[in-house]
Amino acid sequence: MSNKRLSKDAGHSAGKSLRQMRVAAGLSQLQLGTKLGIHNAQLSKMEVGRIKVPLTALLSAAKICGFRVALLPERGEPILVEAPQRYVRSGQGRRRSSESSHA
Repeated sequence: MSNKRLSKDAGHSAGKSLRQMRVAAGLSQLQLGTKLGIHNAQLSKMEVGRIKVPLTALLSAAKICGFRVALLPERGEPILVEAPQRYVRSGQGRRRSSESSHA
């Protein structure tokens, strides 16, 4: 299998995972797109594999949808990967930051 084909398959798989997480969380493309800070049309293209899914978007979507991303080695324990807090938006479309606190 060529590298181009492998890359295309990986992109489609990431998009499919993105859609599955969104649907399982009961979110529309508009709702998840808003939380990610992207247009729902861009999210749609990611889900069908027309454009690549950035790793930060995949990690952030997982966190928003209540999932955790794990890297699965051939042997040994999975490695859990968390989304950087700065890439997750609150429901109002503002970025939540662990550095700032509002009382």
